[in-house]
Amino acid sequence: MISTMLFKPVILWTDVLIFLIVFATLVYFFRVKRYEHLRAPWRQVAKRRLGMSALLILLCYVVVGLSDSVHIRQALPRTNASEKVFYSTQVKSLLDVLISPLGTKTEKTYSAPFAIHLYSKSLVQLPDGREVRAYPRLKYGEPTSSTQMNDCLIFF
Repeated sequence: MISTMLFKPVILWTDVLIFLIVFATLVYFFRVKRYEHLRAPWRQVAKRRLGMSALLILLCYVVVGLSDSVHIRQALPRTNASEKVFYSTQVKSLLDVLISPLGTKTEKTYSAPFAIHLYSKSLVQLPDGREVRAYPRLKYGEPTSSTQMNDCLIFF
């Protein structure tokens, strides 16, 4: 039988610990639900706008954290329909898959946030054929409104 799964789940020990914490939190809230003396302080938190906004922010962090704790290996493209499914050696989280364009766009070196030029000098070929050492334009930097800025190189 040929498996048609698009991914293979991977369980890391850190993920197990995180999901144990989530499970313990759920057990705690089911316990709080049964006893009035444990429910009263949470009712006070729920009445306040500050408490509810803090809960909303905390839930956003939890959703991002849990999506980064679900790991998978994606299926590789098959050459034959009857061939066995092989999976990538690269383990990705669900968050990596959801924001996949960000992980695939890498530059040569680190650059400052919002920079448009590479952090280190590199050998660049100019349109006239000359080669110079310059700070080349980043491939994935944000586009600017000026076409002069887009094509310029910084020479020092």
